[in-house]
Amino acid sequence: MSKLLDILKAIQLPPRFLFAATALGLFFLLMPVPWAQWLHMQGVLEDGRGWIALGTVCAFAFGIAQLVPPMSRVLRRKASIKARLKSLDSLSGGERILLGYCAYRRKRTVLLSLGSTAGKVAEGLCQKGLMEQAPGRRSVLAWPFSVPASVWPGITERIDSILGEDWRNDAELLNKFARLDSQTSGRQGTFS
Repeated sequence: MSKLLDILKAIQLPPRFLFAATALGLFFLLMPVPWAQWLHMQGVLEDGRGWIALGTVCAFAFGIAQLVPPMSRVLRRKASIKARLKSLDSLSGGERILLGYCAYRRKRTVLLSLGSTAGKVAEGLCQKGLMEQAPGRRSVLAWPFSVPASVWPGITERIDSILGEDWRNDAELLNKFARLDSQTSGRQGTFS
C-alpha cells in the first residue's frame, strides 16, 4: 500500500520536476560510453536501460498529463475574451458611449450612480462581461464599475470601431463625454 502511495505522490509532482526527470533519463539513455565509464555507471546503464527508458517515458507522459488542465483553462479564457470582444459590434448606443468614454479618458474604472442612466448601462455591460461591478458596500451614488483587465487592451485598440471612424469630430459625442465627466467628477477617488 505504501508503494502505491509513493507512486501516486511521484505522479502528482509538479510538471517541472517530471520534465527534469525526463531530461535526466534521456541524458542517461543517450550518454556516450566513455562518459558512462568515467562515471562508473556502465554496468548500471547496461542492466537497467529498460527501466530507465520506462521511467523516462512515464515521467514525460505524467508531465504532459499535468499540463493539460492549465492549458485548457488558458484556451477557454482566451476564447471567452475573444467572444466578449466580438460582442462589441452588437452594443447599444449607450453601451458604446460608456466604453468609448472609458477608452477615451484612459480610465478602466468609473464611479457611477446606480440609479442613473449611465449606471444602468454599466450594469448591462456587466452582464455581457465587458464591465465588472466592484463588490462590497459602497455608496449608491458612487459605485465603481471597471472594464476587466483582460478585455481592456481590445477595447482601447478598437475605439474607432466602437465609436465610429470620425468620432473625434462629433460634437454631440464629445458633449456626452463632458456630461459623463460631470457625472463622475469629484468622485474619482483612487480607482483607475
